Amino acid sequence: MALAMGVGVLVLIEIILAALGVASPGTPIRKLFLRPGPVFIQKGKIFETNPEQLFFMRQSFAAKKPPRTTRIFIVGGSTAMGFPMESAFGPASLIKIGLDAADPGVGHEIVNAGGFAYAACEILEVVEEALDHEPDAIIVMTGHNEFLERRFTTWDAEGVGAAEKILAMTRTYRLLRGLFRWSRGTLGKEKVYPHVVTERERQLVAKSFEKDLTRIAQACGEKGVVMILAALPSNSFDYRPHGPSRVPWDEARTIDAELIKASGPELDEVGEGIERLKARYGNDAWLSFEAGSFYMKMDGIGEAARDEDYYSLARTSFLRARDRDPMPVRATSDLIRALRRVAERKGVFLADAEKSFQTERDKDHGAEERLFFDHCHPSPEGEVILIKSLIGAMGESGLADLKPGWDKIYEDRVNSYRSTIPDKVWAETYYRIAVETGLYMERPHRGLPYARKAAELDPAHPKASRLIKRLEADSAITPYMTGD
Repeated sequence: MALAMGVGVLVLIEIILAALGVASPGTPIRKLFLRPGPVFIQKGKIFETNPEQLFFMRQSFAAKKPPRTTRIFIVGGSTAMGFPMESAFGPASLIKIGLDAADPGVGHEIVNAGGFAYAACEILEVVEEALDHEPDAIIVMTGHNEFLERRFTTWDAEGVGAAEKILAMTRTYRLLRGLFRWSRGTLGKEKVYPHVVTERERQLVAKSFEKDLTRIAQACGEKGVVMILAALPSNSFDYRPHGPSRVPWDEARTIDAELIKASGPELDEVGEGIERLKARYGNDAWLSFEAGSFYMKMDGIGEAARDEDYYSLARTSFLRARDRDPMPVRATSDLIRALRRVAERKGVFLADAEKSFQTERDKDHGAEERLFFDHCHPSPEGEVILIKSLIGAMGESGLADLKPGWDKIYEDRVNSYRSTIPDKVWAETYYRIAVETGLYMERPHRGLPYARKAAELDPAHPKASRLIKRLEADSAITPYMTGD
């Protein structure tokens, strides 16, 4: 009897919380009682970045939009911010260069409201705030951060007790857990790390992602604001899956060593080794990446390339590795498909940067090294391609009057602007990506060249020399595999 009453009370509470929209599944627990305030606060005649908001760029804009001015907000995660280049050579600067060239008689104000590590469920709040600031358009750049923390506890989750798996499905439990963390002063202080994602969780995240983007599109539509939705590219060819592999290290190391030295006939032995591991470990993300590396080497051998399209096989294998990463830190194919569905159904203008980058890869099979800094952040050359896709979508929307040949004029202006950026600014850019790649992504061998580049451009950089020593030490003791 008591159990039945308890269940009845729980059901009633769940109905009330659902009606109020409280503690919805997919909302991070840390956000239930943690409201750091708006991204921008007013000071006299301007709005400026709220000092409490630590994950946004410092900037300001007029409280009242100037006449004959097109105001555009950029929202999303670190790619929207333009990390690691940000204000120096990020989306806000480059978009303004392009629009000023296309419509010189109109003022263009680009406000970057991208938040570091922000996911779609958090971006919705930023969009709602931006819509109060007279925007003509909002550019949404998201997809890489959807798996950074566990937002759905599922039956197949690892490291979670059976009771918690049941309770975590309820809003009541999520609310009480948030209250407990808030009372202890720990809410929002937890470190957010990627975790091993289950198949069920992948499905739930993709559904939540599509729902959040739909709500963003509806909010923009209600205010009559143009929405540009970007399908973001990621480094799938040159960056191994971030998560752990089911293949034991000793076996993986053997194949990896063979790939490093292989050329000509020895490649057959590598391929046979990969097939043996596939028979044992199935659809493993590391194996898919390794197969892609094998096919890329075969693509470089002229005679072999005549027999089969190895580049196409490599591309398929690399994308499968990205999509099956146990700890995803890049937009998967499921998320990109969901994004494109929202663009089609809601009349949103699509900037298909993912397709633009793939076109560049198809022209140059080694393009990845020059297009990306790391797993998802474009290099300066990649940034230009990304922004061209955004400006192209603005042309389709009517925000910009793009004349034939605009892209060539744009590239010339961007190159001219790039040459004016001081070496010290570029040094800080390389330092930031060295920290991100070498320390946070735990790939010291990849961060080390960037740290050295920072020290070369700015010998007086206050932190570069210390970072170099740390990454050199970590590279010496941390086992890693080539191509990651």
